[in-house]
Amino acid sequence: RLRVMQDKGFGKNLKGHLPSTENDRKRASPFKMTTVGGRSGDASRKMTRITPFQHTIQADPEFAEKTWNVLENAIREVFERNTGNLSYEQLYRLAYTMVLAKFGDFLYNNVNNTISDHLKTLANSLSSRSELSDYNLLKELRTEWDWYKLSISHLRDILMYMDRTFVANRKKKSVYDLGVGLFRDIVVRDARLQPMILKAFLDCVDRDRNEEPIDWQLLGAITKLLSDMRTDARGLNVYQVELEKPFLEHSARYYRGYSQTCLATMTCAGYLSNAETKLAEENRRVEQYLESRTRGKLESVLLEELIEKNLPTLIDMPSGLVYMLQNDRIADLKLLRSIFRRVPAGENVICQGLKKEVVYQGMKIVGDGDDAREPVEMVRSLLDLKAKYDKILASVFSVSSGSKETEDGPDVQMLPADSGPETLVVGAPSLRAISTANVMIDKRYLNVVHEGFEECMNSYNRSAEYLSLYVDLQLRQEFKDMNEDDIDTRLNADVTLFRFLQDKDVFARYYTQHLSKRLLQARVTSDDAERSFLVKLKNECGFLYTSKMESMFNDIKTSEDIQASYRAWRSSNMEIETDEGAGDSSTELRVTVLTTGAWPIQSTP
Repeated sequence: RLRVMQDKGFGKNLKGHLPSTENDRKRASPFKMTTVGGRSGDASRKMTRITPFQHTIQADPEFAEKTWNVLENAIREVFERNTGNLSYEQLYRLAYTMVLAKFGDFLYNNVNNTISDHLKTLANSLSSRSELSDYNLLKELRTEWDWYKLSISHLRDILMYMDRTFVANRKKKSVYDLGVGLFRDIVVRDARLQPMILKAFLDCVDRDRNEEPIDWQLLGAITKLLSDMRTDARGLNVYQVELEKPFLEHSARYYRGYSQTCLATMTCAGYLSNAETKLAEENRRVEQYLESRTRGKLESVLLEELIEKNLPTLIDMPSGLVYMLQNDRIADLKLLRSIFRRVPAGENVICQGLKKEVVYQGMKIVGDGDDAREPVEMVRSLLDLKAKYDKILASVFSVSSGSKETEDGPDVQMLPADSGPETLVVGAPSLRAISTANVMIDKRYLNVVHEGFEECMNSYNRSAEYLSLYVDLQLRQEFKDMNEDDIDTRLNADVTLFRFLQDKDVFARYYTQHLSKRLLQARVTSDDAERSFLVKLKNECGFLYTSKMESMFNDIKTSEDIQASYRAWRSSNMEIETDEGAGDSSTELRVTVLTTGAWPIQSTP
């Protein structure tokens, strides 16, 4: 630029004021100039590039110490809560100047040391005050933490330039994070103070569990304090290490002793109701003064100590599962299942107890093989027992269609009560109720009830015969004045017991004998009922199982048709028979034509 001005004559009036040589001009100019050659073919043209001025601060050798002393005193005043006379603008400029003068390490390390000194003094003060109660210790800790966070925020504002440049470039912790970490390591994890804080917190929790009043907001503040610490240098979550883990261990010990006290004084239903109450109370404590992530872990601890470890004791109590089943305590059974299903082995224990009770009650009816019992009463008692457990299955071990329980995995298969041959078939009092409610039965419980009935029915070798006798009584007498729906309900109940028989051919043998007597002696009260029962048997066992029985019905129909034809012929020829002196015309002849092999053959004496 100077050369251009001289070429145009501007330098004539400035003679004596401009540098005379190129080196002089470079020394005098506050800018760095670089001459660059012109384009190819025009060597006479040149370009001059001017770079920004860079000023190097020549700091006083004692600058860092003097500046830091001012900042250190200000930091201590901030921690002492004496900020009224501080100029944050001046302090910011001092910190800014130190970083600019390459004293960032010096400043950062001294800030670290100053905060550490303050926190050590605080930890010593809190740990030495043995006169503080649990509540007051936590209250003091909360107060100090709140003031400390405010002080660290002030320091962050003062040292903002250091955070943005030096800390970011060196990948160090920011001032605020540094302060939080130091509070964690020096105060929270102080060897004397740490157990005091934990004991104070747990003692307050125990008082809450014993229904004594506490300041739950104070406990929530301590939880928040630990949560704000996030993770330590090893990557461990401070809240989980310092509070959650010992809290869960303490809760396990508490409820272990509590469960033994309750088991000695409560009924099974009372214990389960109390356990449900305790689960709700602990859930409320999580909401009030713990982190939400603790909820599932705490619930697992309670279920393990109150339920899982006491499963056999609860089931075998005098007021346990057997008592509930025998006395139809539906509400208690619902409570038992709802709690037991929340522990791994809970439902298996219920299934075992349920099957054992079904077999026990069934064996009381069937007996030990004494043939002197009355067949009809035995079958009726089994049907009553089946109806009782159908009601329990529908009320306790079921779920309404479409609810969340129907989304269980393959181990919990749910069946609608009217879904087909594998489904639940109940006695007269309960069939309509289940169908109307559209409930679904948990297949595990349905299977154990069926297995129990199979075991007790097949333990007696005349069960098939007695069931056939019972059906025979119904078809001969009891269905005479019943409507179609009631008949169908009772036949469904009969088929339910029929399913439990292992040797169904024995039942077929007895049933064909009883059927033949009803047909040949004209003791059928309802032809529709007879054929309906055959259809049900065919659905269970197939066409071949009932082919002979259907052939017997066809023989009777054919015989009736032949008999009707004979009567018509007889009526038209009656006069001829009288004139020829035939016998008494009032004599009635009844002939039945039977198919060979279809009817049971009875040996004559």
